[in-house]
Order: sequence, then C-alpha cells, then structure tokens
Amino acid sequence: MGIKIGLIETAWREEKKVLVPKGCIIEISMLDKEEAQTEAKPAKQVAVSVTVNHDENVSTVWIICAAMYSALDRLVDQLAEMEGQLTTLTNLGVGDMVVARFTEDGGLCRGKVISIASKLATVLFIDYGESEQQSVESLMELPVQFRDLGPLTERSWRGWRL
Repeated sequence: MGIKIGLIETAWREEKKVLVPKGCIIEISMLDKEEAQTEAKPAKQVAVSVTVNHDENVSTVWIICAAMYSALDRLVDQLAEMEGQLTTLTNLGVGDMVVARFTEDGGLCRGKVISIASKLATVLFIDYGESEQQSVESLMELPVQFRDLGPLTERSWRGWRL
C-alpha cells in the first residue's frame, strides 16, 4: 500500500530522522480504502491509528493498524492451540510460508522463508515485520486455513519532519 507516515512540521522546517520505538502508537495519513475512487473524485487521506511493530532502519518501519489487533490476537491463539498438531517440513524452499517460533517470546508465528543457507533459513515474521535465522528442522507447515490470510502488518517508509 505504501504509507507515508504523517508530516509534522515546525517553524524552521528542518528535516530530521527520528526513530519511533516499537510498541509506540502513532497516527498516520493513508488513502481511504472504503471510499470509491474515480477521476472526478480522487481518494482522500484519512487519519489511522497504528502501532509500530518493528523499526527496520531509520527510514522504514513495520506497522499494524489498530483495527487488526484482535485478528492478530486470534491468529496467535489459534497457532498456540495447534502446537502439538503441527508437522515439521521435509522439503523447504525460498518463498514458502511456515510456522516458526519467534525467539524473543517463544510464540508461534506465521513466517515466510526469505533465504536458506546450509541448515539455516531466514524467516520473515509477516505479521510483525521482524526476521531471524531459524534451523530448517524447526520450521513447521503452515495450516491451510492461514495461507490465504495476508500479512497483518505492513512495511512502510517514514517521510516526516520535526
């Protein structure tokens, strides 16, 4: 979607790069997806509350809309309930969707394999924006009911002034 996180201006209009800490709730402007767009009526920008899930670098963050919090909670709960039923993968490739255990909190998350080297896969946790290396043997098959659900977080660039 490409979200530009809101412009905040001062009288000096100095441009500075700012890190927004993980977990910080901010308001951004984005195109209104609900409203039909035509040539005569271009899409308008609306304010949306989001949480910063991950700072990728000084100009890129991963965000989740406040409206998606409950969907993410349900997804995490459902994966946790299925833990004993998940099977490890025997044939793994780049681009495969998997279930992986996030090292930071030990929870099961949806992930996408972005690279494989030797017996390690780099997994992007698509609902959080973070990535880490995982043992290939530890990755599990993503149940079919979670495969068509798009990522609940979104990569976004920052273009703001303080």
